[in-house]
Amino acid sequence: MSDYLTEDHLSKVAQNAVDQCLIGKGKERHGHNTSLQYQPIWQIAQNVGTGFPIGQAIKKLMELKIHEGKAWRKEAVGAIVYTMFAIMWHDYIESKEEKNEQDNNTSAKDTSISHIR
Repeated sequence: MSDYLTEDHLSKVAQNAVDQCLIGKGKERHGHNTSLQYQPIWQIAQNVGTGFPIGQAIKKLMELKIHEGKAWRKEAVGAIVYTMFAIMWHDYIESKEEKNEQDNNTSAKDTSISHIR
């Protein structure tokens, strides 16, 4: 049991999720030789936020009860991939909000005459 509760095993599972997304099923079905930002999951997230990838992760987790063996693992890894996209979207939105806040603070503090018309 202890061979499976290691940092190395955790890293392998995470790498498997990245590989599934960039090399395996994700590339085959959705990649179409485009970068992640032009793939359907990112485009849909622009319209509905994290709801889509979180919903897809939940769906895959619910489907685990009907799968076994390699199919079970593939669905579980797929849920990880969708969760990773939700995290990426969250980080993207957070960074945009931080940048907007910094821009607003900068323009509010600008006392030079150049911005007056």
